[in-house]
Amino acid sequence: MPAKADVIKVVMVGSGNVAMQLAMLLNISGNKIIQVISRNKKTGRQLAKLCDCNFDSELKNVNTEADMCIIAVNDDSIAEVVSNMPLMKAAVVHTSGTIPMEVLKKKFKNCGVMYPLQSLTAHSGIFSELIFCVEASGKKVMDSITGLLQNINCRYVKLNSAKREKLHLAAVIVNNFPNHLYSLAYDFLKQNKISFQILQPLIENTALRIDSRNPKSLQTGPAVRGDLKTIKRHLQLLKNNTDIADVYKTMTKSIQKSRK
Repeated sequence: MPAKADVIKVVMVGSGNVAMQLAMLLNISGNKIIQVISRNKKTGRQLAKLCDCNFDSELKNVNTEADMCIIAVNDDSIAEVVSNMPLMKAAVVHTSGTIPMEVLKKKFKNCGVMYPLQSLTAHSGIFSELIFCVEASGKKVMDSITGLLQNINCRYVKLNSAKREKLHLAAVIVNNFPNHLYSLAYDFLKQNKISFQILQPLIENTALRIDSRNPKSLQTGPAVRGDLKTIKRHLQLLKNNTDIADVYKTMTKSIQKSRK
């Protein structure tokens, strides 16, 4: 496998958000996507055009001259993708936070994981700095993965499959759950003809002040203060929004419990 300074030839399996971000980062860093394989022909061809490389919709036609094959598809499809791929000498890695490396190891001698710890969407900019959780079947593959990540200016932490899965769970809690709360607040304010943007400074400051401190020490609000009158008043305001009221009660109870 190539050293860090060499151009790494990559086959990208998938054409969704993660595949798009990684492909763009690799191209910017001087590495080369030599093939995009995707069952979604529309987005697959679009990504191949952006990368100036060949496109194919059949896994059996994967370019075996690649140095690395990155499987960037949804978690439920990884096992199927692996089963339909030919044997390869190149390192085969996936980008999932929850699927164990063992799924790859059953078929490929050289395999690994490079899970980007970031929420990547169609509207995301190109992240020049990401943290990846990496795992490999051996030193040679690990050197190849970490060398690639250094080339695209991304940090990494070595985690086995069990720890990576737990980190993924924590990532859901700190990313997906708060975003759902933002969505609920947005809808509530819209119903009451108040701009959600007024909350923007509060949202940003809450995230920034955590830094390296224990978030529990920074918790504020009526649940922490034991302000039962305010809590009762809030629930009264939510009498016609039962979904939000249920979340409010659950979160309030959890905060109160954490203070005992």
